[in-house]
Amino acid sequence: MIMPLRYVLDVQWLGPSGDVLASSSHDGTVRLWDPQNGDCLHALEEHKDKVSDISVTDDGSYLASAGSDGSVHLWAADIGALVSALERNGRSTYLQ
Repeated sequence: MIMPLRYVLDVQWLGPSGDVLASSSHDGTVRLWDPQNGDCLHALEEHKDKVSDISVTDDGSYLASAGSDGSVHLWAADIGALVSALERNGRSTYLQ
């Protein structure tokens, strides 16, 4: 499912090969996409509110997401699994 752009808040390529695209959105998800065919490979759904920022390691192995629910999540990008989560009492968080 391709969502309308007004709901996408951040987009990052994963790794040097650029064969996976990550997006964050108002619906509280981070999605990993195959840019060749538009298929959603993983929907990462641990946030409770919009996800404003994502950041990816240089090799594309991990990605961090931050959002309005006050949490920062670290994900293993290859399998779409949550590795760690930090909570901040409902205050918005951002990545730099």
